Amino acid sequence: SYDLSGNLVLTIPKFYIRNTERNILLKSVERLIRSATEKITLSGDWNGDPAADIVGITI
Repeated sequence: SYDLSGNLVLTIPKFYIRNTERNILLKSVERLIRSATEKITLSGDWNGDPAADIVGITI
């Protein structure tokens, strides 16, 4: 979902994640965010945007 500022908010219930997986998940999300901010598209096009894969947008 998105907050009022338009930021993507990911919610993952704790019961889906075991303690051993939490660090792996956090590192993956951090890498995704870093990658997405490096590839921001100003045209409003989802082409080449890594977030499109996560939200299921097909181009």
